[in-house]
Amino acid sequence: MITHRSLIYDELNDWLIPQDTQLQIVVESNLLANACYLAESGVGNIVCIEGAPRPASTDLKFIPFSPERRQNQFLIWRKGVTLTDPAQKLVEKIREGIHS
Repeated sequence: MITHRSLIYDELNDWLIPQDTQLQIVVESNLLANACYLAESGVGNIVCIEGAPRPASTDLKFIPFSPERRQNQFLIWRKGVTLTDPAQKLVEKIREGIHS
């Protein structure tokens, strides 16, 4: 089971194709909690981001892929545009988090 985002599907597909492995996706979901309930009932395994919030009652275990794959995220805005105060505060918080 994977999230309903083509970016994730494409990343997995690119990673597995060299190993001649075919993806068998049984569920695409936007809510990890729903996928967790399906996994606990035996429908399949979930591919998700490490640290994604799961229901507190779940007994599922996170097992990282090996070798590790990282995906970069970007915060982008138009050059020369003055950010609103809330937007500027968000950028500052993100920068603080990156540097701490």
